Amino acid sequence: MKKRKVTITGHTKGIGAAIYNSLENDFDVIGFSRTNGYNILKPSSMRRVVEESKDCDIFINNAYAPDSQNRLFYKEWEFMPKHIINIGATSPDYPQYFGKDGFDEWMPYVSDKARLDYQSTNLSNRWKRGNCRVTNLRPHFVDTKAIDVHNRDSDEILTPLDVAYMVRWIIDQPVSMQIRRLDFCTGV
Repeated sequence: MKKRKVTITGHTKGIGAAIYNSLENDFDVIGFSRTNGYNILKPSSMRRVVEESKDCDIFINNAYAPDSQNRLFYKEWEFMPKHIINIGATSPDYPQYFGKDGFDEWMPYVSDKARLDYQSTNLSNRWKRGNCRVTNLRPHFVDTKAIDVHNRDSDEILTPLDVAYMVRWIIDQPVSMQIRRLDFCTGV
């Protein structure tokens, strides 16, 4: 049986590495990151990612770079049998966690993740008549180098592997199941 093809951005560190490693035995997984010449901040790299992902079954939009995740949606995918899984965040829902001093520093990230959530929901609603499914996976705090989780209670913090488990669960659902948005946190 032919393995389904998965492409993922940002597959060499943190959440992306955990997802890549958890899928590589059961899927044909191709990763795009700066380490192998794909910098999604550059339009030419972004076009290459899209072009090389056209024949994938599942596209995992993981790599965060300012205003880049939101540009990795392409109209030509609407009627393709594809599942786009965006790795979002719950941070837009919890500005109080960033505090007065940290809010300005985190505002670009929070704004981008809020736009990703909006765009995922909008496209999921618009594309429901096509073959392309869109899911926005929104983990709570994840222990990565991108955020300082040291001032958080340890029972609030997810691991990158927790996110990988949720991605796998989403992928394993029947095609008739449309999961548009999934928020998750630790069991506190």
